Amino acid sequence: MFNHEEATKKILETMSGFQLLGIASRDRFENRDVKTLEGKDPSNLVKDFQSVIVFGEGKHKKDELNVVPETFEDHMDILVKPLEVVAYLNSLGYKSHVVHKSELDVSLVDMAVQAGVGELSPVNSLVVKNYGLTPVIQAIITEAPLVASEMPKPKSHCIGCNLCLRVCPIREEAYADGDMSKCACNKCVEVCPV
Repeated sequence: MFNHEEATKKILETMSGFQLLGIASRDRFENRDVKTLEGKDPSNLVKDFQSVIVFGEGKHKKDELNVVPETFEDHMDILVKPLEVVAYLNSLGYKSHVVHKSELDVSLVDMAVQAGVGELSPVNSLVVKNYGLTPVIQAIITEAPLVASEMPKPKSHCIGCNLCLRVCPIREEAYADGDMSKCACNKCVEVCPV
């Protein structure tokens, strides 16, 4: 018999080497009123998904707190952990899919927000307290029903200063769409004080 609490604990322990980690349940993706996310639901990749595991790394604002893999084994460990989680979930009979940033059918930013990892910034990227706009994230979408992470209080990540929006060359108003093909300046990442 599947124990969702035990499975969640095992997954979180396996993925504990990541700076950013959270789990979202399916219900958090239902009835969202965010126009820019239309057609970007996790069910595009795993039809009967029940949970999304979000994990990633970022540049901590206090350099001494950065967790940087020091050896080849450390790098490999970070690469292998998501595959271990998928193998574990598959062994329990649950279909799972690792999502990389190149996948266009889902929104990694939305999945991270729903998993409580961060918030949506005014320039539609992920902002995380103490990491600003630097996080690089991935996710595992799974049919397994896992225990969702707590959601942070609203505005506990983004401070609403709009500095990112002021330097953005492709947006004139907060949360508006922009031509991402013209977005390569990284100015928002540099000015974010979070």
